[in-house]
Parts: sequence; structure tokens; C-alpha cells
Amino acid sequence: MLKEKDNKPRSWEEYDKTIKLLYVTSEYDKVGVGGTRYDNFVTENEAKAFCALGKLIQLRDTWVGDWKPDWDNDSKPKYCIDVEGNEAIINIHYICQALLVFPTEEMAINFLETFMDLIEEAKIFL
Repeated sequence: MLKEKDNKPRSWEEYDKTIKLLYVTSEYDKVGVGGTRYDNFVTENEAKAFCALGKLIQLRDTWVGDWKPDWDNDSKPKYCIDVEGNEAIINIHYICQALLVFPTEEMAINFLETFMDLIEEAKIFL
């Protein structure tokens, strides 16, 4: 049996080279006094975490492809990267939604190991 080649990006830079079409949101979502946008933060740490989170979401979408979690189906496990305390771990969810969710445990572990640096940076929003 032939194993399909794993062509998932292994870094943000590798993924970034494949981008074909982008949507810019910060020009549309102006809120607050003086045109403050949702992507402006008080601390540099929060700004970096927000950028890391955006990268993780795009990388997750590339890794899972067309798969979408069915949060109404409580008999089908979904493998999620959660933060407990100060540690990023893999949990199984059934109906409790999570941002970094994968169809298999192997994929979730592989994603966690591959993008641990971005996950560490985005932890405050996970």
C-alpha cells in the first residue's frame, strides 16, 4: 500500500509562499474612539500573540483540508490543542468547541510538535 506524500507546510514561511488570495480585515472592523481597530493592542506581547494565532488558524486550515468538525455529533471525537495551566496539550473533545481542532490524534500531535513556537506565542489567546 502506497502512503500519500505529506505536503503539509512545516513552517509559516513555507505556508506563506503558497498564499494565492488574502482578505484584509482591519480596514473594515474599525471600532471605538479615534478609529481604534480590533487588531491594535496595548502590549507588544498581545500583538505578537494575535499574529501568531492568525498564523496558526491558517496553518490548521491547510493541514485539515476540507475536514470540518461536527460539534453536534457527540459520538465522534475531535483532537484539540488546549492550554491547561501554562502547558499546551492534546485533549479529546466531543461537543466542546476549540480553535485548534484536528480529525486525528496523530495530526494534532504532529501540529503541536511542528508549531510549538507559534503555539507558545499565542497561548494567551488559546
